[in-house]
Amino acid sequence: MFYDSLIEEHLPWLNDAGRNSFYQKIITENCKDKVCIDVGAGSGILTDYALEAGAKKIYCVEIRKVRANYLREKYKNKNVVIIEDDFLNTRILDAEVIFLEQIGCQFNNNFSIKKFMSHIKKYSPCAEMLPNRYEIKAYMFDGVINAKPKFLIDSKYLPKNFYKECQSQLRIKPTEILSVYEINKKNADEDIEFSLNLSHYKDCTIFLDEEIYFNDLRCEYENTYRDWEMKPLKILVQDARKTLNFKWVVDKFIYS
Repeated sequence: MFYDSLIEEHLPWLNDAGRNSFYQKIITENCKDKVCIDVGAGSGILTDYALEAGAKKIYCVEIRKVRANYLREKYKNKNVVIIEDDFLNTRILDAEVIFLEQIGCQFNNNFSIKKFMSHIKKYSPCAEMLPNRYEIKAYMFDGVINAKPKFLIDSKYLPKNFYKECQSQLRIKPTEILSVYEINKKNADEDIEFSLNLSHYKDCTIFLDEEIYFNDLRCEYENTYRDWEMKPLKILVQDARKTLNFKWVVDKFIYS
């Protein structure tokens, strides 16, 4: 109502202070005097961080025409090149740093982050990726859980001991919380596969969530992706009683 539709649709991202703080920090520390690519540049907030950090040149890759036109107008007097195309079609050979913000709900978009990392590995092997790690985390519950959980995410923005206190109020507690798979540039061409020992479960409800990192720094999302339809992803395994092997196939995890 108050903003152009392009800005309005980006408000969940633009209002997410945890997300913005993460990108501002890693871009500021890694982009001075570098040639950068902003993948899926959108409203240009990451490009703006890079310009503030002193980037030498920035390519904004944006597949959507309306957004690309907005960026052309916004950066017409800056050392920014707008490429209206799918990033997977590009060959930008002088890139030194790439902002890979294809995060969203990877269960809902068939792990596009994996495809982008694979593309970077092939065509820009020396470029730094921001972020450079994606992690799948499994929350394991004993029995059949019908409700969709809403997790409190531990964060440096919370008061001391606040997270621990809230966790003590859990009505249904996970029996285990496991990091089950990581995607990075090295393994981007490999299938997503992991195993879970469910031998001590008759029935097991597994909720899969995701986190992104630059090295050991975790992106502390506040609101942006918390309410995606498939987040967290629920997998119900009945009569488990063994170790199961999980594999992502097209648009779902299968197990055997």
